[in-house]
Amino acid sequence: MKGEALIAWIATAFVGLTLLGIWFERGGLRRRGARRITPRLLVTHIAPAVTGLLLWISFLVWDEAALAWIAFGLLLIVASIGSTNFVIWQRRRAGILRATKTRWDLSPAEGADESIPAEQHFPVGAVVAHGLLAILTLTFVLLTAINESSRASGTVTAGPLTGAPSSVTATSASLGGNTGGRSAAARFEYGESRRYGRSVPARSAGGAGVTGSLTGLLPSSVYHYRLVVGQGEDTLRGGDRTLITAAPPRVRLRRARIAPRRFRAGGRAVLRFTLNAPATVRVGVYRVVRRARRTLFKRAATVVVDGQAGRNALPFAKRPEVRRLRSGRYKLVLVGAVVGGRPSTPRALRVRVRR
Repeated sequence: MKGEALIAWIATAFVGLTLLGIWFERGGLRRRGARRITPRLLVTHIAPAVTGLLLWISFLVWDEAALAWIAFGLLLIVASIGSTNFVIWQRRRAGILRATKTRWDLSPAEGADESIPAEQHFPVGAVVAHGLLAILTLTFVLLTAINESSRASGTVTAGPLTGAPSSVTATSASLGGNTGGRSAAARFEYGESRRYGRSVPARSAGGAGVTGSLTGLLPSSVYHYRLVVGQGEDTLRGGDRTLITAAPPRVRLRRARIAPRRFRAGGRAVLRFTLNAPATVRVGVYRVVRRARRTLFKRAATVVVDGQAGRNALPFAKRPEVRRLRSGRYKLVLVGAVVGGRPSTPRALRVRVRR
């Protein structure tokens, strides 16, 4: 019912904006007189409506029952002020422009009359549609808020249960849970905040138990996760739990080599190396300069790549940083590292670049 409430709210706002446009067009800001809809009334009607709509959208994102109740409270304020506006509009019609069974809206002559208040130009059908949609929105929002509060307080029986994590490493973890006996498809939602954002399917572990595996996690990081069962209106969510990934081991970078060692900038030289785990590899490129019987190394460029576990092959000579190098001798220093972990032992290679 969350989606239906949002659609009804937007539809109500659209009709309301149409009426507001008519009010401006008919000079609502210039009108004076008793029992008319004033700009202050319109502002106090529109402002909480927009604020409540934004809160409802936030509720759909974060799934917090408190946001739904605040949005409902603002909607009550909007409805009470809207009722006041309706009474003002109807009293005018019952007085100066008394409605009959054959004519509900203004005649062309009355529509051009500058003495008629701006709100009296509202089409009766639009006013009725705005009111009915507002009542429908209020009902949907109230029912959704009650349902979400029931779930949050645990009054919904046989709901999914999010279990504790296991086998937590620097980049992976195993999750467990219980679907409460429901046969619908289940999944684990996870992320670095309660917005989650990612999910993995849950596999049956026998009976109502399910398991899930998370991979590609960041070391030394906090992750939120929960078990979700079902789709659409039948979705049930377990409680939020957290896990902390382990600190990463030391990166081991081995078998670093480049072939050919003499190559043209932009050519076909390939840099190869092996990693024990996914890591960021920085390749420092130093120009070899000989001066007064001394050898100096001046940094010329830095190449940064994301390496994967196992063998890696990098088209080194085609990198933009390498294309800009001048002809000469260079020393390459490779270091692999991950966030929060110990870097690898540096590996050095000697190469010659030609233009």
